[in-house]
Amino acid sequence: MRLADQAVLDIWNRGKKPIIAGGTGFFIKNFLYGLPPTPAVDEAIRSDLQKRLKNEGAEALYKELFLLDAERAKKLHPNDSYRVLRALEVYYTSGKKLSTFALAPQLRNRYAFLVLYLTRERASIYERINERVDRMFEKGLWEELVALTTERKNPLVESDPSMSAIGYKEFFLHSNNSGKSIADFNAEDCLAVKSQIQRNTRQYAKRQIVFFKSLSPAISLHIDDNLAIKTIINDFYASFT
Repeated sequence: MRLADQAVLDIWNRGKKPIIAGGTGFFIKNFLYGLPPTPAVDEAIRSDLQKRLKNEGAEALYKELFLLDAERAKKLHPNDSYRVLRALEVYYTSGKKLSTFALAPQLRNRYAFLVLYLTRERASIYERINERVDRMFEKGLWEELVALTTERKNPLVESDPSMSAIGYKEFFLHSNNSGKSIADFNAEDCLAVKSQIQRNTRQYAKRQIVFFKSLSPAISLHIDDNLAIKTIINDFYASFT
């Protein structure tokens, strides 16, 4: 947030118009509405939870979070150990559920926002997702993960935050279910993982659509409607001249 605000100010001071594009919904929403107030985490609690994650596993901590803050837990995947730990850290530090810390209901008043949400037909989105995952495997996704988990000086493991991302976590899930190490996967195993990645990515895209619809200032435009996109941007810029 701080770095983004500095960059926007620098762009504006050079007589340019700042454009914020891409990123996850988490970053976009917090840039629009600001950060919710959350307590500083007790480092001893954080260290203890990280040790428990290694000893007890992600599923045990997820079940614990579900008992303490079901609303937050329902929004997380059981293997999303990074966010599960964060929610538990906040609870054990403050005694309050992370779900009780909410964003302000109004946009930050330091900016005039124009929020555009570019869309495609649902069938087209899903087709592009399936093709993208096919290309990921063609370009060596399985080989990449084998290298990350076996060939590094400090191999990555399932509990590492980066391994909870779609495209990685499915390999671990299949490994756990099949009893095979990822390095021993055959073509049939990779096909099963590919199908799961495609499915999870489609579900993620679906959640993104719902998310952007929930942003009150967001204007939905078809990605190929160049005239409408150009018109609304030009009209917005004209208000500053």
